[in-house]
Amino acid sequence: MGILGTGLVSRIFGIILGLLGAAICGVNYPLYKKLLKKRKAMYANDILELAKEITAAES
Repeated sequence: MGILGTGLVSRIFGIILGLLGAAICGVNYPLYKKLLKKRKAMYANDILELAKEITAAES
């Protein structure tokens, strides 16, 4: 680990970088859920129509 740096400055930089990464991860999940809900609503009718075509073809 001496290659990356030693001392207080490197430690503080690592802590800041870790907190930034944790914040990004915290924002990522709600954003994912919002986009998933939007896309499900957008494609729901197409999926239902395709399902009706498949079940009609099997009968």
